[in-house]
Amino acid sequence: MRFIGIDLGTTSISGVALDLEEGASAAVSRQNNYNLGSKKAWESLQDPELIAGIALEIVDQFMSDGHEIAGIGITGQMHGILYVDKDGNPLSPLFSWQDSRGNLLYKNNRSYAEFLTQKTGYPVSSG
Repeated sequence: MRFIGIDLGTTSISGVALDLEEGASAAVSRQNNYNLGSKKAWESLQDPELIAGIALEIVDQFMSDGHEIAGIGITGQMHGILYVDKDGNPLSPLFSWQDSRGNLLYKNNRSYAEFLTQKTGYPVSSG
């Protein structure tokens, strides 16, 4: 019985498979170089469909030897925003945690992040 873990990171997409009966494990990592170019230095956008495709390829690789898969766990980058439709299909690029538009000036010479921190009383970081 095999369990698979997938990490959808900002710079790499990695997977590990652990077979509890055999005590064996396998790991694979691929670069996540799906950044969408921008003329705006503060933007950090990635292509969610290409990222999902790599994750599915990793799962397929672990399933190709016929082992029964008992479960798949997924983790991701620190935080980000991806707008999706009612079926979960992406409507936007992935705005990664590295996006720094929250540091842009908003009101009274304060950034969006500073404004939200003051309004909510909670620390807000850009990204």
